[in-house]
Amino acid sequence: MKNIWKIISKIALFLVIFGFFQPVACDMKGFDLAKNLMDLGEAKYTISAIGLYLCFFMAAFAIIMAIIFLATSKSSGGLSSPTANVVDLVSLILGLCGGIASFLILRSEIGKDSLQSGFYLILTGWAISLVFFIISKIKKE
Repeated sequence: MKNIWKIISKIALFLVIFGFFQPVACDMKGFDLAKNLMDLGEAKYTISAIGLYLCFFMAAFAIIMAIIFLATSKSSGGLSSPTANVVDLVSLILGLCGGIASFLILRSEIGKDSLQSGFYLILTGWAISLVFFIISKIKKE
């Protein structure tokens, strides 16, 4: 039963990935926004762009690693193995840090009214993933 919480946590990361293909801010999708921020050249915009990329790639990395751990579950312990736990924790921390940095910079520069549906999908995906990751650690079999 413990693995079901981790599986739900990984499914929630699909919201993060899907959010990047929706308008995030200023009628731009996640990758378009990150590219435009990189092109501005200022340090705060570059940090925000790196945060956006980090947020996406950590979600994708966590999903791919979960698939690998599930495929090798008989030999390595699957999603309950110590390696899987470290991968989950590192990807969650890095993805959330990247997302929070981007959010703070974007909100101060363009205002919270310019944030669109993709941003909220990304935020919701990370929040749900974090909650179910914590539940998987609290619940005992």
